[in-house]
Amino acid sequence: MAQQSFGEAVGELIKRKRIAQGLTQLQLAEDAYGDPSRVRRIVELETGQTRRPHPKTIDPLVSALGIAEAEIEACAISSGSQPDPDLDRAYREARNLIDAIAAQFEHSHPEATLAELDDFLRAKATEWRRLRTRIDEIELPTGKISNLRTSAINALANGLFDEVDMLLAEAEDLQQSERTLKEVRRQSEIRVLRGEASLLNNDAISATKHMLQAAEFFLPFDESKMVEILDALAGELYETGKTTFLPSYQVAAALLERTLISSSIQDDQAFIAKTHYRLSLIYRSSSELAEPAEAEALLDKALSHARLSVREDDSESGRFDLASARISLSNCLFQSGKQGQDPALIDEAISTLRGLIRDLTAAHEFPELLAHACNSLGGALLRKISLLDAKTPEESSILEEGLEAFRRAVAAAESGIGLDVWGAAQANLGRILARQAKRSADGAKAHFLRIQSAAAFMSAMEAHQFLSYVFHIAEIQKDLGDLFTEQAMGLRPDDAEVYLVRALNAYEAACRSFTVERNPEIWAQIQVGMARAVSFHSQLEGVETAVDDLEKALALLSGAQGCFEALNHAKEVAYCRDSAGLLRDALRKARTTRS
Repeated sequence: MAQQSFGEAVGELIKRKRIAQGLTQLQLAEDAYGDPSRVRRIVELETGQTRRPHPKTIDPLVSALGIAEAEIEACAISSGSQPDPDLDRAYREARNLIDAIAAQFEHSHPEATLAELDDFLRAKATEWRRLRTRIDEIELPTGKISNLRTSAINALANGLFDEVDMLLAEAEDLQQSERTLKEVRRQSEIRVLRGEASLLNNDAISATKHMLQAAEFFLPFDESKMVEILDALAGELYETGKTTFLPSYQVAAALLERTLISSSIQDDQAFIAKTHYRLSLIYRSSSELAEPAEAEALLDKALSHARLSVREDDSESGRFDLASARISLSNCLFQSGKQGQDPALIDEAISTLRGLIRDLTAAHEFPELLAHACNSLGGALLRKISLLDAKTPEESSILEEGLEAFRRAVAAAESGIGLDVWGAAQANLGRILARQAKRSADGAKAHFLRIQSAAAFMSAMEAHQFLSYVFHIAEIQKDLGDLFTEQAMGLRPDDAEVYLVRALNAYEAACRSFTVERNPEIWAQIQVGMARAVSFHSQLEGVETAVDDLEKALALLSGAQGCFEALNHAKEVAYCRDSAGLLRDALRKARTTRS
């Protein structure tokens, strides 16, 4: 028998205590949080959805139910739970900071689960520990500056970011009396810390200003050193932006744009091309997280930089950089074509990738880049299919080419040990297999193709989970919802019901990341998918919840339609309206039958 997780053990304890005291979940939410909407936190715990809540995040429930600390410790011992050293230390030494950023997160993400809050706090505690350590390690020769450093550490622990900045600014001012290069380097380190503290406070404007100035301190002495620092900081921020909520991309882009106007690099064409390449990555990644209006402008910047990054070079490093630039260019073309429904840009992306794959295959080099190129080609081909009329003769050949591209991507990623591109290729392989299943007229073949598709999606989620790619996982959950619904439609009622439950669970998981405020279009698509699954359930033989199912489906379609109307998506609005009309007819019949 598998060992209970700490979250499951605590959830059972809370449920026992609540029932023993005669409280409903709603009453407990009111008693513990003063807010009945927090009842979902109690549901998550009692149903074991949160596997490793930090004891401090459940303090309100522990206090409201009079649970002893020894009982919580017993749950930890029975589950073999290991403490999180960063979060434990942060609660001991920076409790005010952790409480403040927890409140800030819950205000910004009111629908967040307890697990998401815990993950956020763990990430923030790790950032606090790193920043605290770096401040502590600064070499400060005088007693006064050393005292300022200690005061900054204490202010950071209390979440007093303005005071942290003021103290570090005072320490920085003291350094300006010694304008040697060594002292400038020390001053720059302090200013970088101010920038990192601003990022911890989600203040991108101040972070950009501080980090630009940290590099520009070197301008009067050594401009190339300034460029080196800008380049290094941008690289760190880009990597940080992949896995955190911090606005790191915005700061990284500003630093790299500054390097391009530096006189010291104007003759270094290789460096300039590489900087344009990195900017294309940053702006394209930023566009994926931005609102639709802003996303278009960011994609335009990404495409412009990508075109400037393509530069011929016969050296091995030059060939690698050129291949990387061609991949980035194709991805920007694809993303822009997808955004603007422009087949010409999609075709240019496909042509660019086909040529690159031929070159890499002939040269027998850079398997990791071949994996990226094959994966991108498959994605562009999938998009091309979506722009064609349904089931045209051209679609079959494009599907076959796309399937081969994704399989080559998986194989190349395995030889190059590229977990990120392997996961992405598996996700895309799942999508194209699902597309083939939908296109197949052979029911048994379609069923098997969907099983293969689900297996590929699961492999992709495992890779993305390891890499903490939250939004990629949410995209796959949405795709699984669609896939399981399709699978249910070809099965007998008992089996169909199992797949419909899996579909709804997948859709709900996707909605935890794709919210109506942050991702309205995708959220609305998910509502349509859920409505489709629920309405199909109402049609199953012997189902007793047909009326409830149809009412729920209508409510889901109504939410989606309102969202599509706000986005001016006429085609989707018409689909929702027509589908709702059919559902209302079915509901009238179901009510008549029930009465």
